[in-house]
Amino acid sequence: MQKERLDGTLSNTESVSKISHVRCREIQAPLMVTLIKGFGQEMGHQRALETATRTLEEDAANAARKLASRYGGNSMSHLASIIREVWAEDGALVMNVLQETDRNFDFDVTWCGYADCYRRLGLIEFGVCLSCCRDKPWTVAFNPKIVLTRSQTIMEGAPYCDFRFSYK
Repeated sequence: MQKERLDGTLSNTESVSKISHVRCREIQAPLMVTLIKGFGQEMGHQRALETATRTLEEDAANAARKLASRYGGNSMSHLASIIREVWAEDGALVMNVLQETDRNFDFDVTWCGYADCYRRLGLIEFGVCLSCCRDKPWTVAFNPKIVLTRSQTIMEGAPYCDFRFSYK
């Protein structure tokens, strides 16, 4: 029986549907990097990385639309709930919320389980491609009136990620 996971993707078993978002990325990462490296041998590393990034951005957009449907809306409140319940599930993100209103959701991520996971796997150089690149297209697909502004990420070596969601 096929079930929809909380993150909007499909799974074939009950046990798979209970895997957290960060754990799912941890499972996917080694295979994804193997494919990127393999395609890199055929088309060049940079082109393979760009293709993977573009494909993952499209996947993120699809997941955002499914989550908006599953959560019953695409307001700032819905977005904040998804970030807390899906992105940060199982302690994947330590967040310092700076502002949360019906027009803004601003927070800093002071510890990122996604970056930690890729670092442990020796794949940190692929972290932006595998995870961070997804956030802006996810936001646009979730609600085209909401904009994500972010100037830095832990994945790229910054001390924190600065997420600023606001309406245009």
